[in-house]
Amino acid sequence: MITEIVTHGSPAHLDELVAVLLLQQHGEEKLPGVNTAQFRCLTAQDNVEELAQREDTVLLGLGAAFRDEGNKHRIVDEHVVTGDQTQKNECAATLAAKFLGLDQEFRWRKILRAVLHTDKNPPNLALDLSVTVMEFQLQGWGLHAVLQYTEMTLNAHLKKADQFAATSLLPMRQVELQLNGKQQWITVIEGDDPKAPAFARFLGAAVVVVKNPSGHIQILPTSHLRLDMRDVVRVLRSREEWARGNKLDIPWKQIEQEGALKDYPTWFFHKETNNILNGGRSRPDIPATKIPLDTIVETVKMCLEGGFEPSRQERCREGICTSTLKNQCRWYNFALLRCRAIQVKMH
Repeated sequence: MITEIVTHGSPAHLDELVAVLLLQQHGEEKLPGVNTAQFRCLTAQDNVEELAQREDTVLLGLGAAFRDEGNKHRIVDEHVVTGDQTQKNECAATLAAKFLGLDQEFRWRKILRAVLHTDKNPPNLALDLSVTVMEFQLQGWGLHAVLQYTEMTLNAHLKKADQFAATSLLPMRQVELQLNGKQQWITVIEGDDPKAPAFARFLGAAVVVVKNPSGHIQILPTSHLRLDMRDVVRVLRSREEWARGNKLDIPWKQIEQEGALKDYPTWFFHKETNNILNGGRSRPDIPATKIPLDTIVETVKMCLEGGFEPSRQERCREGICTSTLKNQCRWYNFALLRCRAIQVKMH
């Protein structure tokens, strides 16, 4: 029977506070007594090794050095000991969630991601609790009061997550996207539910491509990734005019400029947010794009993933552009930034 939950010396961190709430609210079956156990910080009179061996005690954020097969379910500690880095990329909250089988539950995913980020990095404004809970303790708040405040704040975030989950979702599909060697995805949505893009970003989409019933398209990258969308807007504007039987007879750099092109208004580049917009609710007067949805998604992938035209990529990687007037590369007129860099060095 669990009677105590002990964390390191005061102040307790946000990840330990969240871990306590997870264990008290969802851990009674695996750790009988945990939902009424006393939560406290380590004192000078405590012996961590003795606490690790006590069957009535759960340790949070300490005790990894004394973890074994008999007590590992009671020691929730991500710190590296004797070179063991298996839990280095975790925190007390994520370890508790995994122990309870909650780490993939929709309503907890974003919160756990924010808590983990805050534990490993400076404060995360997405869930700005880490500094607050420590300040409260330093100002004399009792641990129980701080835990109650944390619970109220988390409940507000969980309610928001539940509202997202209850949204009437439109058909969505995910397309894999490799960014700097990391697997991300593009979420493609067909419909006009204004909550759907926010829901897709909540789930972690790097880019959301929305096609409204009118045929208008919005391309909405996630802001924190700071993606360079100039290639995307330039290729889309070029393909748009080719689809309409026109030619963009202006310099490459002008094609990627922000806002709308005076004579080619189909695509608007909102540089401050990185969004690329083809009409929509705010500009219903703009004609819907002539580019098929799958081609738009393929354009986003091509521009953001890097790489070169497959039949020429070996020479491209050597820094040599093999495109000529008689044997022009099919990507040449896209004027991709990486291609232009090679051409500048060659000249």
